Amino acid sequence: VQIRSKSIESRDSGRVHGPQVEISTDGMAGHVYGESLGTGWISPDPQATDAFRAGEWNRYRIVAEGNRIRTWINDKPVADIVDDKSGHESGFIGLQVHGIAAGTGPFEVRWKNIRLREIE
Repeated sequence: VQIRSKSIESRDSGRVHGPQVEISTDGMAGHVYGESLGTGWISPDPQATDAFRAGEWNRYRIVAEGNRIRTWINDKPVADIVDDKSGHESGFIGLQVHGIAAGTGPFEVRWKNIRLREIE
C-alpha cells in the first residue's frame, strides 16, 4: 500500500515512489519500505511477524501523522516509526501489485472496505 506517494514525470518516467506498507507472506507485512527511493527499508531493522494470514482477508490499519507512521495487521501492532528517510509528508495513496514474472503465479490481490479518515 503506497502512502504519501508521488509520481513526477521527470523522475524515472513518472514511476510511483514513496513510503510503502508491505503486503507479503514472508513476515515483512506491515513494515514500511521506501519504494523507488533508494533508501531500502524505512522501518528500522524490520523483524518478521506472524500478523499476516496467508490466503485469508487481512485487516490493515495505517496511521500517518507528521513523520510518524504506525501500522497494524489484524489488530496486531507491526510498525511504529519516525520516517526521516523518505522526505514525503504528503502524497497520494496507491494500491499496487508488483510485476509478476511469466510462469509464476497466478497471484491475486483483492481489496474491500477501504476507509480513509483525515486526522485533524
